[in-house]
Amino acid sequence: MICGIGVDAVAIKRFAHWHQFSQKQLLKIFTPYELAYSLGSPLKTAERFAVRFAAKEALYKAISGLFKVRSLYGCARYIGIEHTFDQKPLLILDWEALLCDQRDLLNVRSLKAHVSLTHAEEIAIAYVILENEVFKP
Repeated sequence: MICGIGVDAVAIKRFAHWHQFSQKQLLKIFTPYELAYSLGSPLKTAERFAVRFAAKEALYKAISGLFKVRSLYGCARYIGIEHTFDQKPLLILDWEALLCDQRDLLNVRSLKAHVSLTHAEEIAIAYVILENEVFKP
């Protein structure tokens, strides 16, 4: 059963200068894996930052209707995009850090998060679907 949906779109040019930020600043928003991946290809850094930021926003939208969640900027670094062995995007979540009410942990442990990412010349889009067969809000 689908229990949450979130989508976000951001302008890639907004992230064009982010490679100039310090690692300390970037780690407030991105995981170490995301930072290494995004900075690893200088020509793609802006689009990689942009689509990962959009994914964090999309996930935040999907879960904030279900649970009390910390502010996006307070929890962005606990939401990560990594890759499967076949290079599909995979959401990595630290639920304990994301949720305000730890009693919700029992409900989120059975959630499965699906993510789809895309970007073109000017825009990056992320779509997140939360699925659970036995979800009870």
